[in-house]
Amino acid sequence: SLSTQGPLSSALAAEICGAWADVYFEAGEASKAVETYDMACQAADAANDIDMEEVALLYTKRGLALAEAGDLEEALKDHEQARSLAEEHSFLQSSLGADILVNMGIAKANGQLLEEAVADFEAALQVLEETEMLDTEMGARVFQDLSIAQKQLGDMEGAQESEANARQILDLCEDTEPDG
Repeated sequence: SLSTQGPLSSALAAEICGAWADVYFEAGEASKAVETYDMACQAADAANDIDMEEVALLYTKRGLALAEAGDLEEALKDHEQARSLAEEHSFLQSSLGADILVNMGIAKANGQLLEEAVADFEAALQVLEETEMLDTEMGARVFQDLSIAQKQLGDMEGAQESEANARQILDLCEDTEPDG
């Protein structure tokens, strides 16, 4: 157990535990990642002087690990907590805010909450458009996720339009890459 003596060390403990949890998650060890993200979130919640974007990122990452471990209900709670923090601290309209919305959408799609997933993907696209990041690889990925959910809902026309938007953005990204 990490010793946490005050706000600075709680923030540092959150950062260290979060980094270890990332390693576990990337290694495919979802249950160890969840345990370690739990420690990171507890330390972050105890910290007085911590960047709230970092706290939201920990919650959305723990949500991803929970979903991977098969606990969709808790995963959705963590994604919702991350979204609440993003709204409360005014960073929902950012790249991180879009990531949070996409992660929520993916979790909901995996749980067959397809209409809600589509709404989250569309909200993420709105954030990307407002922040002038729609024409990026992230924008293309969100259009692809939206297309999959639309297909599962039987909205073939919407799915084709979303897939076409993804291809158009990817073509644009390839055209703007510097020659190697």
